Amino acid sequence: EVKKYTDAKQVKYWIDYYCKKYDFKTEILYRLLEKETNWRHTDVDSNKRYKAAQAGDGKFDKDGKMIKGSERSFGPMQVQLNTARVTWNDGRITKKQLRYDIEFNIRTGMKRLAIDYNYFKGVKNRDSRWLYTLSAYNMGLPNFEYSKRRPNLYAYEIYYGKYR
Repeated sequence: EVKKYTDAKQVKYWIDYYCKKYDFKTEILYRLLEKETNWRHTDVDSNKRYKAAQAGDGKFDKDGKMIKGSERSFGPMQVQLNTARVTWNDGRITKKQLRYDIEFNIRTGMKRLAIDYNYFKGVKNRDSRWLYTLSAYNMGLPNFEYSKRRPNLYAYEIYYGKYR
């Protein structure tokens, strides 16, 4: 049973699983997870301290600490609650579900990527299509369209692996 694994191993298992399902390159998704959280695919066996139930994109106090309850993104793929609800067309999804159900979080993030990747099916250049998809994942599809489809640094760093 996968749930017996450490959080780090569960993340790797589910990323590998859904990459096969959607025919995505694992390297791209590994870099996305590394950018979004402190997960490292090269350290999965020894990373016992990694906790997938992370929250981010919140407001910070004057000391630079995130204000509890202001978080907007959750879990290993840092999925926002509204994004999850739209992705599954289900208003019953909770922050707790996104934070603590590793498989659901990754399935949701991967489904969102697949939806956006399919949305850009008219983009024939594969590199551009991935840059668009990753930018939309980061910014939200409406904001990416509003930016006149200009890929952002986030997408370049994840796709080409040059963010470190």
